[in-house]
Amino acid sequence: LKVPILVLQGSTDLQVDVKQADILVQCRPDAQYSLINGMNHILKQAPQEKAVNLATYANADLPLMPELALTIINFIKK
Repeated sequence: LKVPILVLQGSTDLQVDVKQADILVQCRPDAQYSLINGMNHILKQAPQEKAVNLATYANADLPLMPELALTIINFIKK
């Protein structure tokens, strides 16, 4: 692809490891990479502890990480 690429990764994502995001960025060094501290796979705040992290999957009342929207908006504006 010859379009701008944004790689978003949460530091507490249990399904996609930070190392996998790093590999994507190595393949496309021109990609913008954003690691959001404390964000899990469903884009919500969660600790690394597996049981507590997984419990967020069933809680529809949890908001998305605020940094997520800001990161996407800034990427689109570029």
